[in-house]
Amino acid sequence: MTTRQLDPDLMEARMGLAISLKMQGDLDAASVELQNILTIQPDHIEATLNFGVVLADLGRTNEAAALLAKINRLNPRMQDELFAAGQELFDQKNYAAAEDRFAATLKLNPSHLPALERLALIHAQSGRLDSAAALYTQALRQQPSAESHYYLAMIQGLRGNVADTITHLAHAVRINPDHVLALNELAWIRATHPQQEFRDGTNAVELAERACRLSGDTEPRYWGTLDAAYAEVGRFDDAIKTAKKTSELAEKMGQTNVMESAVTRLKLYQQRRPFRQ
Repeated sequence: MTTRQLDPDLMEARMGLAISLKMQGDLDAASVELQNILTIQPDHIEATLNFGVVLADLGRTNEAAALLAKINRLNPRMQDELFAAGQELFDQKNYAAAEDRFAATLKLNPSHLPALERLALIHAQSGRLDSAAALYTQALRQQPSAESHYYLAMIQGLRGNVADTITHLAHAVRINPDHVLALNELAWIRATHPQQEFRDGTNAVELAERACRLSGDTEPRYWGTLDAAYAEVGRFDDAIKTAKKTSELAEKMGQTNVMESAVTRLKLYQQRRPFRQ
């Protein structure tokens, strides 16, 4: 049977089965189905790509490399198309399908930085912290970025590695002084951490004031960090005033937990005591 004689519906069904087997983790069965497709239609791009990915996952690296090189010859823009499709799925919160596209992008181009960062984020969101950290570290080797440092900081924070958290947040702010999330997280640690070695009230005030300005002075969480920073440097009158503003903004925006936390801190400031997390 020649390529022209193929039934497109049959080919689509066979591709669907192969991809389903791949997604289920049955790589051996998927590889058999994909190889059958390519026996009939050797230049089938989707089958070639998926077969290359499956072979790589099976550890058959030389065969995988040859197929993935073939993809780049057949369609040099394939990696960009895969990433774009993955980003669209990511924006739709279809993370499993997006992960598959980003992983395939990296098979074609292991240095594709946006795909590395997106794949790392999906791993982090699903609790795969070790693999997420490895991907972000790989991304940073290619190009230092505020986003990779920020998310590595969050992973280290979940692991309880305070010093590493601070280091990555500081790098994020150095690369992008307007990274408001990094500014706020670093300021909060510097203002409230129970261990004195990690606190730096003066730095916390500077960071928190910048975060508030960048957010248009409308984000209650950032004002909460600022009131804690003022208290850390002994500016309790400013801390009291700011905590009241934090509470008012949070109440107005329906952020009950933020409002209640501000009230708790306010009582400490009225006693001339700083807040410790």
